[in-house]
Amino acid sequence: MPTPAIREQRRPMTEPQIVAAGIRIADAEGLEAVSIRRVVAEFAGRPMSLYSFVASKQRLIELMVDEVFAEMVLDVLPSGWRAGLHAIAERTLEVGSLHPWLIEATVRGRPSGPSAQQHAAQSLAAVAEFGLTEADAAPLLRAIDAYTIGFALTSQSPAASAETTNLTAFAPGLDWLLSGFASARENNSAHDRPN
Repeated sequence: MPTPAIREQRRPMTEPQIVAAGIRIADAEGLEAVSIRRVVAEFAGRPMSLYSFVASKQRLIELMVDEVFAEMVLDVLPSGWRAGLHAIAERTLEVGSLHPWLIEATVRGRPSGPSAQQHAAQSLAAVAEFGLTEADAAPLLRAIDAYTIGFALTSQSPAASAETTNLTAFAPGLDWLLSGFASARENNSAHDRPN
């Protein structure tokens, strides 16, 4: 009697493990390589078994994005609005370079998970000294995000060189952006003062 084939041992799955597997795949091969079938294969499971943890590929990507956003949140926000925004933008750029697929994923849908909200709250905290409402701070924070994302995209280009992709190259543009904000704040304050 022939011996039965030994089945590959299935590893148990948890949502954090599933999300981590999706991130590993995306980091190595890009976002398009992430699929329910591919992630389940990491656990020697069947695709239907993953749906009890994650309802769809879109939901998996949302969870992956939020997990990566957790890496962006600073342990300690430096004091002073300029130092705080610099630290947040630089950390965002660093995390984006570790996970190049993140930009594509955030363009597909606005991140709204708990870590993304914490990242946004930290950005608002950096400009709190100005007493800005969230709506008033939004244009500045969007401009910083746009600059950071643009720099990250340029850095991912095959034509990018080491001197155009590091933080030393990133900082001057961010300084210009923040100086423009500071100048606009001063001008607005001067106009608000009685003569």
